[in-house]
Amino acid sequence: MPIEQRGIYAAPLMPMRDDLSADLEKYITHCKSLLDAGCQGLMPIGSTGVAHSFTVEERFEMMDALADSGLPMAKMLIGTSALAFPDAIRLVKHAVGLGAGGVCVQPPFYYKPAETVGLLDFFSRVIDGVNDTRLRLYVYDWEANLNVHHSLEFFTKLFEAYPQNAVGIKDSSGVADMLEARCRAFPDKEVFAGTDSMTLTCLRAGGSGVMSGISNIVPDVTTALYAGFEGDQGDVMQARVGEIRGAMGDLPWFSALRATMAWLSGDSSWCNARPAIRRLTADEERTMRESLTAIGLTPARLAAE
Repeated sequence: MPIEQRGIYAAPLMPMRDDLSADLEKYITHCKSLLDAGCQGLMPIGSTGVAHSFTVEERFEMMDALADSGLPMAKMLIGTSALAFPDAIRLVKHAVGLGAGGVCVQPPFYYKPAETVGLLDFFSRVIDGVNDTRLRLYVYDWEANLNVHHSLEFFTKLFEAYPQNAVGIKDSSGVADMLEARCRAFPDKEVFAGTDSMTLTCLRAGGSGVMSGISNIVPDVTTALYAGFEGDQGDVMQARVGEIRGAMGDLPWFSALRATMAWLSGDSSWCNARPAIRRLTADEERTMRESLTAIGLTPARLAAE
């Protein structure tokens, strides 16, 4: 089966109003800007979009807004994770029905599934429950956050059981050796890094690219990385990603990313988020802005581009 998705798939932040409802008009504008900046696709309604903070019905509305916008649904790998497999089925069905290029599904992470057997049971029920030849499912593995391990044995059995529907992996582990092993074990599948620090590692191991949070603020850097990953430009841009991430310090990632987006755009509402994502303190914001300014990332630079 030919690989269909490859490149920088930006994971858009979900803007919220002061009452913490989703601002879908601003969301669509932001998604369009990421594609216009050269990203090959989007990974909406995932962790960066704080999907687990929204109800199934709210996520349906988000998907509908994307579909109604005229943006290319075939280039969207939509987050459709839920702890209850019937909810996951509903979300996946909705995304597939709207023409999504794929869906990213996390394992059930509250009641820990038994490795291989439990994971296969969950994903099999989701795939069988959707029962649609158009389904293209990526297993969304974020072991450090979910505390669920996905072995090569599990992936082998899933891909063998559902060769048309189980098409890839979103590997947010941040572990280079494991990511490389998955890329090399499944060259006919679409293996994406889920952390920006692993973009170059993934691409050079034969993977498909990255589902990228930092592209919200520097899509020029991540798209340049992809364009030149085989040569020196890839190394330079990967180092730039690391420099920017380092300047954001040890602050909570989603809080820091929202605060940076608010600063660069001049729109403070990007800091709005549902609990338990907190706003940075004034001191934290000031320190982070100083660090980002010191490496040349400023609102003036963004406006100039």
